[in-house]
Amino acid sequence: LVLSSMHHYFYDADEMKNVKSVVNLKELNHIKDLKKFLHSVFHILPQRSYFIGSFVDNNKKNGFELTNSHSKHKNNMDHEAVENGILSKIPFLNMLYSLLDLRTNNHLSRKSVSLMIESHGFKILDMTEINDLTFFCAQRIPSASN
Repeated sequence: LVLSSMHHYFYDADEMKNVKSVVNLKELNHIKDLKKFLHSVFHILPQRSYFIGSFVDNNKKNGFELTNSHSKHKNNMDHEAVENGILSKIPFLNMLYSLLDLRTNNHLSRKSVSLMIESHGFKILDMTEINDLTFFCAQRIPSASN
């Protein structure tokens, strides 16, 4: 099951009982109530199913930089964002915008994501960084009561 980054869908437990993997296309940084989201995913997924997603590791990103030279695609996206008025050419303003928008752009790191995901009943199987995004694969572990 792939969860769209643009549209919201609602699933009940019967619809999810045969799902083996959930791929979340929305970066964890942009999920408003991340703990509630992880709680919901855990409770609706069957045991031993997989949860796959991504996030931006803010510990690896310089908050004063407008772009990161590691990704040509990311640079192109940032250039378009500046042209469309979404980002500023002034790095300090981007940092201020980020601070003002903390509710929808969570500051996350590999360690904080690992701790949060594992505290919600998943086991991290892998974390890999590709093009400035950190992808993770986690598995829902059986609860002690089962």
